[in-house]
Amino acid sequence: MRGAASAAAISLTGCRTLGVGTIDETLAVFISDPHAAGTKEAAQWQLERFGAIMDEIAALDPLPRRVVCFGDLAWNRGQIEDYWATRPLFEELERRGVRICHAMGNHDRRETFLSVYPGYAKSSPVKGRIVSEIDLGTCDLLLLDSLQQGSDPGNMGPVDGRLGKEQLDWLAAELPRRTRPFFLGAHHPWSELGKEESEAFKRLMAASPRCAGFIHGHDHKWKRGIVAADRTRMLRSLCLPTSGHWGDYGYCLVRAERDSLTVSLRQSDFCYPCPVSKFERPANWDNRVRENRGQFIRFAF
Repeated sequence: MRGAASAAAISLTGCRTLGVGTIDETLAVFISDPHAAGTKEAAQWQLERFGAIMDEIAALDPLPRRVVCFGDLAWNRGQIEDYWATRPLFEELERRGVRICHAMGNHDRRETFLSVYPGYAKSSPVKGRIVSEIDLGTCDLLLLDSLQQGSDPGNMGPVDGRLGKEQLDWLAAELPRRTRPFFLGAHHPWSELGKEESEAFKRLMAASPRCAGFIHGHDHKWKRGIVAADRTRMLRSLCLPTSGHWGDYGYCLVRAERDSLTVSLRQSDFCYPCPVSKFERPANWDNRVRENRGQFIRFAF
C-alpha cells in the first residue's frame, strides 16, 4: 500500500520491537470524521471506506505509537451500534500495541460512546467532558471536547461546538503549567465555538508561549490556517481530512521531532456528497487529489 511504503521510508530512530510488532515512538496517525454507521438507517459506504483506511494504517511498518480520532466516529447521532461497528477495527491495532484516543464530534453522543469506551469517564480531567492528555513523543496534545450535545441525546443536535466554562477554566489553569511544547485539538475549528468562546479560546492559545498550534476536524478537508500572528510568532492551525465520509478522504502521518511536528497528508480520494461510478466521476475530483499529493505542514516549536 502507498501509505505503508511511505512509512517504511521513514527513519526507524525511536522504534522499539514488541511481541506484537515494531512501534515507532515518534510516529502517530491522525484520523477524523469517519461517520461510520452501525445501523441500516444510512448507507454502509462510510463504514467500508473507513475499514479500508484502518487496514492501511494496520499495514504501516513500523506501526505508529498512537492513532488519534478527532471526532464524528458515529454516523449521525451517536447510536451505540455505530461505536460497536468500529470497535473491532481499533481493537486490532490495540492488540498490536497501538494506543487509541478519541475526541467528541457533533455527531457523537457521550452516553453511548462511554457505554462502549467507559475508561474515558475516569481519565478525563474535566468532569462531564471527554478530554485527553496525549504524549506525542517530543510534545503533547490536549484533545478537547467541543460537543454541544443538547438535552435530547437521540437528536442530531447543534452543528457548531462549545467548550463550556468548566473546560475553559481548566485550560486557563493548565496551560501555564505546561513545561514542553503542546498542541490543542478538538473536533470543531476554534472559530466555530461561538463568538465569546472563540475569542476567549484564541486569547488562551496566543498567551501560551509553549502552544505550538491547533488541530481539528469537522470540515472534511485538508486546510492550513493561522490562528494568530505578530512580529515574532505565528500560531498555525490544521484541518484534517475525513476518514470515511465526503470531502478529502484519507489520514495523516504525524512525525514528532526535537524541534517540530510534521503532519503529512495521505489522501487517496475525494467525493461530494457521495462516491459515484468511474463513468460519472467529475474530473475535478481527481484534480483535487493530485493537487493535494505530498502536502504537509510543519509546526516549529
